[in-house]
Amino acid sequence: MPAVRRTPLARLALVSLTAVLSACSGGSGDGEKSGGSGAPLVLTLASRDDPIADLGTAYFAQRVGELSGGSVQIEVLPGWGGTDPSAEQNIVRGVADAKVDLGSVGTRVFDTLGVRSFQALTAPMLIDSYPLEEAVIASDIPDEMLEGLATLKVTGLAVLGDGLRKPIAVERPLLSPADWEGITFAAFRSEGQAEAVQALGARSTDLWSSALSAAIFNGEVQGLENNLLVYQTAGRAPSAPYVTANVNLWPRTVVILANPGRLSRLTDEQQEWLQQAAADAAAISTSLVEHEDQIVADLCQAGARLANASEADLAGLRAAFAPVYASLEQDPQTQSFILAIEELKRSTPSGAPLTIPEGCTGSESQVVTDDPIAGSWTTGKISESLLAATWASSTTMASSAPCCSRSVKAVRN
Repeated sequence: MPAVRRTPLARLALVSLTAVLSACSGGSGDGEKSGGSGAPLVLTLASRDDPIADLGTAYFAQRVGELSGGSVQIEVLPGWGGTDPSAEQNIVRGVADAKVDLGSVGTRVFDTLGVRSFQALTAPMLIDSYPLEEAVIASDIPDEMLEGLATLKVTGLAVLGDGLRKPIAVERPLLSPADWEGITFAAFRSEGQAEAVQALGARSTDLWSSALSAAIFNGEVQGLENNLLVYQTAGRAPSAPYVTANVNLWPRTVVILANPGRLSRLTDEQQEWLQQAAADAAAISTSLVEHEDQIVADLCQAGARLANASEADLAGLRAAFAPVYASLEQDPQTQSFILAIEELKRSTPSGAPLTIPEGCTGSESQVVTDDPIAGSWTTGKISESLLAATWASSTTMASSAPCCSRSVKAVRN
């Protein structure tokens, strides 16, 4: 096999795979487990996604093993919350009820559970660059937001950064509010995100996974929000080719949750390992997903077509979102977080814009398939070189952990 250049994305996919392999070697099932004297303590972590689609959580799982010298291992349980729109709510409740030790969910879901302290993170077009997302995650803001989780009987260990979500569409790029008018647009379950979609004149749906793929195929959904890495791994370019390159609606930000009772039964040292791993994952999280320029060419080859909104379009979007901000800012804490993020925004460089390759604009004939979910069950195909690097580096680990082949499943979001 020829030498493969290790891009950051290739290294990060290897991190996610390594975490799954390490977790599998520790055991299976729900709850806190230890196999006896000298055996590692295995803590279960419920996740909606497979690790290749949730790199920050995968890094956290790996880091716990590193800090503990293998004496504590995290078993990631992808798809634990189910595939309907309540998946993330189910994970929060599962952690609160001690059905699992830990969980990983998007911060967006908490406003559907009565906790609004995280809404500023996904206020529309507020956090609109990776440098700003990194600055917010590194600030004191996430720790203040985590305090609100006490009412749900869970403990938040950290907020992690994830990909910036762009508008993606079936028939035409979504540039101005007029392009959104009357379409059905999919965003994950969140009161705040649904309100933002509706403010642009679209109907909001919280379909995801295979149900979303079927709805796109059947013409029931005309738009969705994804970051580019998830868009690629989910194989959505043939069915939804139009990406608005310079509009970042919001980031997906993730909370690592723990059951307070499970935490209290750990030793002080074990708790410190979890806290340190969560802090380390938060610190590195944005860098795991920000290298979108490395996959744009592959996306174009797969059928994606990128376009930039004009300054007038951007102004129109921001004006349309004004009622959303008026609603969010009725909560004094949310208003203070928005102001703090805006202050960080003024002092943080926005970073280089995404470059659209030649020939990647305009229209593209869509690839039609008889299988309505064909595009959503790929095995995490980021690029041939990425997979080659990942699998070439993990052959030895995989051979010693056969259980893990079932855990590296398709990316469905």
